[in-house]
Amino acid sequence: MVEMIVCLLLISILMAIAVSSLSVASRMFVRIQNTQYAQSILDTIMTELRTKTRDATGYVKIYARGDAVADATGVSEGAVLEFVSPEDMRSKFQQMDARRPISI
Repeated sequence: MVEMIVCLLLISILMAIAVSSLSVASRMFVRIQNTQYAQSILDTIMTELRTKTRDATGYVKIYARGDAVADATGVSEGAVLEFVSPEDMRSKFQQMDARRPISI
């Protein structure tokens, strides 16, 4: 009887260790999966921007807002991208929402 209780106690300790290590592994898996998902989204956005600005010549500027871009200086992040096309015409498009595709 005592041996059975000790055996059950040892089994329960081993089960607790296994469950705690699986919990940590599960959290690591979810974190890595979220990171890979974010990288996939970033790769898609970068590919889209490269496609749209493939023929850009001269400069590419980023603006924080799209309402006052005349003679404004570019910033490091924003919602509006401006570039000069090969025909020397300014092309500008604005990404209004991250869930919508970028449109010219």
